[in-house]
Amino acid sequence: MSQPDGILGTHNGVDELRRVLPQADFVVVAVPLTSRNRNLFGPAEFACFKPGAGLVSIARHDVIDAAAMIDALQSGRLSGAVYDLENPDQVPCDPRMFTTRNLLILPHCLTNDPATFRENVIEVFFRNAAADLTGQALPTQVDPGREY
Repeated sequence: MSQPDGILGTHNGVDELRRVLPQADFVVVAVPLTSRNRNLFGPAEFACFKPGAGLVSIARHDVIDAAAMIDALQSGRLSGAVYDLENPDQVPCDPRMFTTRNLLILPHCLTNDPATFRENVIEVFFRNAAADLTGQALPTQVDPGREY
């Protein structure tokens, strides 16, 4: 279901993906990796993109089929992409990622600001500890049913 989202226009759910991709100049992917979202963007989805559209993905590695994304970039279907890449030593990746000119790769750890990372981790730890000690639900507890 499309939801009005002020200046950005709308945000849409997964079920509407193929319907709205041909309308989008830019697509921002910010979803957790779950069984439902694994390979959410594959060849069929990239074929639906408006020619020349851009992609920004801050989602986990397996949400985007990297080979299909690179094919779309090299064919011109996508004009460019920003991709959050996990450690390539731990997660196999398409070697074309490092030679595709219109692909900007960001290290997954970029989201952890080195200046504040330690303080943030400590703050989350103590928020969770305080909630646990008072019998409340942990603010950052993983929900196995949601897979994140």
